Amino acid sequence: MVIATLSPRGELAGKVAGLYKGYAAAAAKAGARLVVVGGFSSLRPAADRPRFTEGDIPEQFRDEALEMESFRVWITSEAPEELDWLFFSPAGAYGSYAPGEKTGKYRLGGEVALFTENGKSELSGQDFALAILDVVDAGERHREHISVAY
Repeated sequence: MVIATLSPRGELAGKVAGLYKGYAAAAAKAGARLVVVGGFSSLRPAADRPRFTEGDIPEQFRDEALEMESFRVWITSEAPEELDWLFFSPAGAYGSYAPGEKTGKYRLGGEVALFTENGKSELSGQDFALAILDVVDAGERHREHISVAY
């Protein structure tokens, strides 16, 4: 199994999508599963709405979001058929700027962002990691875009 968590910023800006395509080819050849951590912007606000990447993304996240979205598009439409992959998107308020606290709980969804009744989309790093490991260990989901939030 390959769990890919690179971020296309700094010296990796503009390079992650290409690296991930190489990882995908190697994983497919080896019969390994590829698990990719993407971003919130690859999600949709509702099933019938365009992805957040098609709207206004704060400038500090824009290039990174668009690069990860380009890889999500590739993996969902062009990845080798034999590749077993998962693409995870965390909540909107996730990351070093919003570390949160471990709760041991989370909700899983698809390509539509998850929000609370109060309109919040939050998740701690610990609970995001737990969700990824739980899904991978269960082995029931394949070739899916998965959202995770409280």
